[in-house]
Amino acid sequence: MDVLGTVAGQSPKALPDSTITIIQQHPPSMLKTMRHVMNEQGIGGFFKGVSMNWLKGPVAFSISFTTYDIIQGLFDSHGDLTGKNVSYS
Repeated sequence: MDVLGTVAGQSPKALPDSTITIIQQHPPSMLKTMRHVMNEQGIGGFFKGVSMNWLKGPVAFSISFTTYDIIQGLFDSHGDLTGKNVSYS
């Protein structure tokens, strides 16, 4: 599947001898990819990295929620941000 590149609509014959040949490869189909993973790594290959996502998900959520709660508390303790009812005690 060699494809000869063209420049701005010129035909390939009009290009100089130093034309670069571009090899266009199509990615394998989903079925071929799944067969390859199954043959190389077995059923576990489909689940690589899942355990780390399960571990980092709750940790990331906890950090985000805690940060949001702290910042919301800071804003609430300083009153309205428009300058009304602000107390700096």
